[in-house]
Amino acid sequence: MRISEILDLTVEISHNYPGNPVLPPTRLDLTHNFASDGCRLERLDTPTHAGTHVDAPAHMLETGATLSEVPLDQFLGWGTAVDLRQKGAGASIGPADLAGAEGRVADCDFVILYTGWGDKLGFTKEYVFKSPWLCREGAEWLIERGIRGVGIDHMSVSGMEEEYDIPTHEALLGAGVLIIEGMSLTPRILERDRWFLLALPLRLKDASGAPARVLALAVED
Repeated sequence: MRISEILDLTVEISHNYPGNPVLPPTRLDLTHNFASDGCRLERLDTPTHAGTHVDAPAHMLETGATLSEVPLDQFLGWGTAVDLRQKGAGASIGPADLAGAEGRVADCDFVILYTGWGDKLGFTKEYVFKSPWLCREGAEWLIERGIRGVGIDHMSVSGMEEEYDIPTHEALLGAGVLIIEGMSLTPRILERDRWFLLALPLRLKDASGAPARVLALAVED
């Protein structure tokens, strides 16, 4: 077996990266430079749920597992992307939107919801509040097919409206399904039916989530 292609599905973290408006902004500051210090160093100050990150069950469930308690093999496996770029602003993603990919979903561990909303990344009401979102029924459809993780190219898999956000998160996390949010996706993710995914969060003790480097590997026999 060999790896013929690698896609980096991780956003590039920068100072004041556009994120959840209820969280403190991400700060990436230069603290040392060659002229005065003889080396270069930076300081990163960020919420754990910013940029491309993984949600553990403890994010929404008081007795849910933290990232420390999730088995390492749950952060990797086969994944497939579902093209949802046709969904309009604020539209829900339900079973009917996913049914066409049922055969691929059943053969994978992760499902990536490619909405195209990541292309709108910015400090705008459209990006933050109008993304397509996975409804509870869509989440339950995925759970019934045995997935272990679901990802999306927006800061929240279920949008930023609280009445939608909590039920979807609770359904997924309650079933032990990891959530990968803030992914960086391009049409190349659709060029293969499945990729081998690595979604490795920072090893933070007892955390409800953490920034992650997410890669999609094209594996050939």
